[in-house]
Amino acid sequence: EAKALDNVTMQFRATTGATADLASNIGALSDRLRIYGINAEKAGQIQETLAAQFTLFTTLNKEQQLELGRTVGFLGDLGISFEQSAGILETATRTLNMSLGDTEQLLIDMRGMSRDLQIPIEQLTRDFAAAEGTVVALGDGGVDAFKKLSATAKGTGVEVSTLLGITKQFDTFEGAAESVQALNTLLQGPYLDSITMINTTDPSERI
Repeated sequence: EAKALDNVTMQFRATTGATADLASNIGALSDRLRIYGINAEKAGQIQETLAAQFTLFTTLNKEQQLELGRTVGFLGDLGISFEQSAGILETATRTLNMSLGDTEQLLIDMRGMSRDLQIPIEQLTRDFAAAEGTVVALGDGGVDAFKKLSATAKGTGVEVSTLLGITKQFDTFEGAAESVQALNTLLQGPYLDSITMINTTDPSERI
């Protein structure tokens, strides 16, 4: 095992150009992940993925890096790929301005959402990536809007990407007017108006 760790550490440094201090995290991370059956090779993959795809990773202190690696490793065992976790971390910290703690909690909440909605975790994280533009545009309410949208998708049997496509029709006055007219004709009454649909930015509320 010690030889395997040495090989993983050397490969990590050769691939990433990382410092010896950063590379030494692999051994410590492997120790924390052993309870989940994750070996040094997987720990190295986690470290490499975070270093390459989460731009704030190298600015964190050692303990933060290890705890984040432990969370990503734990969630990887549940079905969220290391790359998907890194992508969510990047979006949440860079574009949603979430703290590291809140971002880590978001990753854990994804698992809870998956269980509550009975949606495979890998699908939920793919949906989050697909809805990234909408989540970012809604700012502080973006994550909650995504949760509601996921519940709507589950309830209607329609994919999140399809629902987003439907709601985008209401982003412009022309698109909203045409869609509202068609829907009111279908519903046989003036139930919807274009101004309200344009002013409603939460996609789940639009639906």
